[in-house]
Amino acid sequence: MSPGRLIVTHVGPFLTPRQAVARAAARFTGPVDYAAPGTTFPVGSAVTD
Repeated sequence: MSPGRLIVTHVGPFLTPRQAVARAAARFTGPVDYAAPGTTFPVGSAVTD
């Protein structure tokens, strides 16, 4: 089973978003993204008939 995707939503004052994503990616085997203000991400899967 795929590990999914990790979205970094909160970054402390001592890291840049790039550093936070790099740290998360070092531990998480799936894709890692940063949720910059205004960014949207699809959740779940679309169901079509």
